[in-house]
Amino acid sequence: MSDRRIIQVNEKVPLRMGIPLSIQHTFAMFSASVLVPYILGISPAIALLMNGIGTLLFILITKGKAPAYLGSSFAFLAPAGIVISKWGYDYALGCFVAVGFCGCILALIIYKFGSEWIN
Repeated sequence: MSDRRIIQVNEKVPLRMGIPLSIQHTFAMFSASVLVPYILGISPAIALLMNGIGTLLFILITKGKAPAYLGSSFAFLAPAGIVISKWGYDYALGCFVAVGFCGCILALIIYKFGSEWIN
């Protein structure tokens, strides 16, 4: 336990830690990126394509400073299920677009004014 430390954003993960973490991350993200669309009735292939495009845009915008994979989330299952059951699938898709648009607006606000106002 004494050899545990926090790896900062600008540091690289040592290879002996990076390999098992990469394998774990691959299993977690792949299962979410395939299972969530399958449960919602969306093509997993389209979801994986959009995950890849989103990830590439994220890496480009952050200039590679924050490694991330943007994928599906199990957190969307409950609200999407409610919207689908009450109003239908088309409204759920519209909600996904609206939430993404709100996220972009929030990102621009944080970019312009910083994050201190959140604290």
